[in-house]
Amino acid sequence: MANYPSQLREREELNLRLGIKSSLSQLRSVIASLYVIYVANNKQAQVTYSKESINSGLTTIALDDILAQQIDAKFPAAAEKISSLVNKTPLFTAQLEALQVGIELFFHLAKINFVASGLSERTGSSRFQKKMSFATNMILVDLYLSSHSNEDVNKLLAAWLEDKPFASKLEEGLKMLLNTFTEETQYKIRDNNLDEIVFNQESVYNTILNDGEAISRDAYEPVGPFRIYKSYVASGMHPYLIEQKQEFKLNGGVSHADLENYAKLVSTALDITPRKTTIEREVKPSITVENSSPLNEPTQVIYYGAPGTGKSHTVKDYTNALPEGNVFRTTFHPDSDYATFVGCYKPTKVRKAVRDMAGNIALDKNKNEIYEESITYEFVPQAFTKAYIRAWQTEEPVFLVIEEINRGNCAQIFGDLFQLLDRENNISEYPVKPDTDLGTFIHTEFKKGGCRAKEESTVFKGEELILPANLYIWATMNTSDQSLFPIDSAFKRRWDWRYVPIENAGLDYKIKVNGHEYDWWRFLEAINDEVLELTNSEDKQLGYFFVRTSDGIIDAKMLVNKVYFYLWNDVFKDYEIDSLKAFRQENGKAIAFKDFFKGGFNEVLAEQVLKNLKLDEPAEQAE
Repeated sequence: MANYPSQLREREELNLRLGIKSSLSQLRSVIASLYVIYVANNKQAQVTYSKESINSGLTTIALDDILAQQIDAKFPAAAEKISSLVNKTPLFTAQLEALQVGIELFFHLAKINFVASGLSERTGSSRFQKKMSFATNMILVDLYLSSHSNEDVNKLLAAWLEDKPFASKLEEGLKMLLNTFTEETQYKIRDNNLDEIVFNQESVYNTILNDGEAISRDAYEPVGPFRIYKSYVASGMHPYLIEQKQEFKLNGGVSHADLENYAKLVSTALDITPRKTTIEREVKPSITVENSSPLNEPTQVIYYGAPGTGKSHTVKDYTNALPEGNVFRTTFHPDSDYATFVGCYKPTKVRKAVRDMAGNIALDKNKNEIYEESITYEFVPQAFTKAYIRAWQTEEPVFLVIEEINRGNCAQIFGDLFQLLDRENNISEYPVKPDTDLGTFIHTEFKKGGCRAKEESTVFKGEELILPANLYIWATMNTSDQSLFPIDSAFKRRWDWRYVPIENAGLDYKIKVNGHEYDWWRFLEAINDEVLELTNSEDKQLGYFFVRTSDGIIDAKMLVNKVYFYLWNDVFKDYEIDSLKAFRQENGKAIAFKDFFKGGFNEVLAEQVLKNLKLDEPAEQAE
């Protein structure tokens, strides 16, 4: 019987991970450690190269003991053992996703994964046992290095394991070989118009050949393999390119003709290699929903500005047009925490029937059923959970509005939900596993009220949290309160920021004091000039809606108790009172805040501040 070759094996489309934010540095040491492990393990296709241990409550990994012995026997070192150098490389310190992008997608040398399933690694967290499956490119690396003397190869490996260059023809040839492996890699960059450009190295070569340089600056931040590509070029490993001032340029030791000839080789290689060239955005099959139509707005925005500029009003105006039940609001404050944002089990009173020993409902002497109140515990959802569930139950936009976001400790309040804010195509790039209580509650609600995700998906089951594209989280931040809980840079960069300036709302608010009337906007302009002159900061200035009044009138007591008190307590308290131009009596003596209340409320003194600001003069004369 003739045995024909088996049918061509269909493989899953490669996940290009163009949006991942993991970084991988020390690329020389990664390459060297891969090669050392491959050779020491007798060039076998697969190897479990690491072992686990617990240190200070974290799981860490190190080189497998037997493999370490094999490495030191195969690669004798004059100084530190090669196995010790391998142990210090990113193979044991970097998180898995960064290693996968670098080793699989960039250099195409091997596949790397956890030995056990269901694990994940984050920055600063545990590292788990990993295994390696080598690709045929590793054979080419071995053939090249094996053609040189063991002494030269060992010296190069020792240098690269410490991420140091080893200037020699051996290294130049290895760099060229490795670079040919990267020519199929695809990258993504966002231009100044925030349009996405998907490209490969051929694109870079052609741009440099035509224009002299190619921009290497992403409008947001480098993501996916592009992050590693920038590290690769910056490290000096690229045989043709360097990076200067966020531009790729020709290496000084390489001619235009050299790059042109190499680019032609690359072009031919890509022409004769079968592959799909259409790049599609990443989607997560388990959560894909139909007819999702998110708004043409950022999913995460913080409106910030001075107090009273109308930040909350801006958000409210936008959300007022949404269907009822699609807007969820919360306000952060110093006592806010994860439970008040997400939810937790709380004691709840329930009316419960009293039953007899047989299990029947007990009756009173009039044969009425007897009930009593008892305490039970139920999961009580808060703003985040309510908005999350609603967003998965509808295709309409759903808003979670957070007022005064910087008045709470965001790191404490968001907890592990922080990583959900990393979105690719408006969907969370990194799912979060909720605790059992939250997951069970979400699953129960989806079973009762429906969910756009499939029933077999981890989202429907409550096993993973993923923000859908129609869930918008918009927040407000008063810049005068930014010292309460400073927001760290990692949190900040996951939001779009929109400044709300101080502007004349045109509502013709008037100040009425001591029988006279003054224009509110002229007061704001004048006092804000003094705030800026004294503090050299716009954060403490006043916006038009610092006070709100239904009839447009700000009386003397509102002016003193709200406006003047704010200026005294929050703005001018750290400055010499004599330096305040507005707060002076008619005789030039400085006004103390208590002076407004001596012998009863003093409207004359309240008006004097307005006169000092020349508000009693026509606008043209005051200028």
